[in-house]
Amino acid sequence: MIDSSTHQTVKVQTEGNAGPYIAVDLQDLERVQALLRQHQQSFATDREAISVSGEPATAIINLGRSANVQVIQQLLDMTE
Repeated sequence: MIDSSTHQTVKVQTEGNAGPYIAVDLQDLERVQALLRQHQQSFATDREAISVSGEPATAIINLGRSANVQVIQQLLDMTE
């Protein structure tokens, strides 16, 4: 899956202590959520989106520590 604003591949992020997450442009949020639901992947979306230095707002989808990062990344990679 390609992020609408950055035109980069959407990646599952694993750095930090918070657990795996996906940072995605607000335009793509519903599409990523639908993909995760379709494949019975648990997630929670932060209520607030973040915009830094005038860039488009980014939403954070938390996947939880038990998420299978490889499977979720494969789902994102297979989706256009």
